[in-house]
Amino acid sequence: MRMHQLQIPQEWGMSQPASHGAVLCFGELSEEQKVELEHSQRQMKHREWEVNQLREKLSEMSSLVGEKDRALKAAAEELRGQEDMSNLEDEAHREAEDKALLREAPERMQLQLDQEKRLQQAAKRDKPGATKPLCSVKPRATEHVADAVTSGSS
Repeated sequence: MRMHQLQIPQEWGMSQPASHGAVLCFGELSEEQKVELEHSQRQMKHREWEVNQLREKLSEMSSLVGEKDRALKAAAEELRGQEDMSNLEDEAHREAEDKALLREAPERMQLQLDQEKRLQQAAKRDKPGATKPLCSVKPRATEHVADAVTSGSS
């Protein structure tokens, strides 16, 4: 029955003065009960201290999690910025290539026109009714002209 009287205040979760008053309602305590009550009070104080320690650690951990979360968000933002920068660099590179192709386009068109002009001149010379130049063209020279026309060089 003694333990029952001491356990009641702990089970109700009463504070220290309230538990002492509840025990006194049951009458006078023997020395052994007083020692057990003091022991219970020391245990309760120790548990309160432990709970406070855990609260402090929980608060510290919560702060650390908050800091890590902010750092993670900052790193993610930085990464997005780097990706954006990389995309802009890629786009600038593509635009530079396009501009280079546009600058080269007239040169290529001129080369094609020159090549077509040479082909038409060669075709006119090779027509059956066309007049031959006074000096005869060696077969190797005509092959050289045909190779030059097909390769695009002059």
